[in-house]
Amino acid sequence: MPEHQPARQVHGTCEGAAVCGAAAFHALALAQDYVLEDIEAMKGELSAWQADYRRRVQDLEVEREATRDEIVPLERDLKQADQRIEEQVGKINSVKAKIAKNDARIQELLRMVVSW
Repeated sequence: MPEHQPARQVHGTCEGAAVCGAAAFHALALAQDYVLEDIEAMKGELSAWQADYRRRVQDLEVEREATRDEIVPLERDLKQADQRIEEQVGKINSVKAKIAKNDARIQELLRMVVSW
C-alpha cells in the first residue's frame, strides 16, 4: 500500500488543481463580463458626451453669429463717432489757431498804442 501513496497524492493534487483552475476560470469569466459591461457603459457615456459637445458647438456658433450681427451696427456707430470727434478736434484746433493769431494781433496793437 505505501507504493500507491504517491499516486494518490498526484491524483489529489490534480483534483485540487482542477478545482482551483475551475474557480479561477469562473472568476476570470465573471471579471471579463464586468469589463465588457463597463466598456459598453463607457461607450454609451462617450456617445452622450460627443452628442453634448456637438450640441454645444452648434450653440456656440449660433451665439457667435448673433454677436457678429449685434456688433456690426455698433462698429458703424463707433466709426461715425470717431469721425465726429476728428471733426471737432479739427474745429477746436482751428479756433485755437485763430485765438493765437488774434492774441498776437492784440499784442501788436497794444505795443503800437504804448509806443505813441
